[in-house]
Amino acid sequence: MEALAKAMAVAEPLPRVANWSKIQQLVNDVGKEILLNCTDGKSTLDKYATQIAAFQLSQRR
Repeated sequence: MEALAKAMAVAEPLPRVANWSKIQQLVNDVGKEILLNCTDGKSTLDKYATQIAAFQLSQRR
């Protein structure tokens, strides 16, 4: 319960994105790539953060 309380203190709601399923798939791909392919966590997260940001930007146009 303590860990949950700490997480909730810094948690942010999911953004309102029409195609959230695309972003969710990218988030799932991050986990697979890091855990199953043993890639470097920071560089993999940075790579996917760039992809997610580009996708979000493309949805605003």
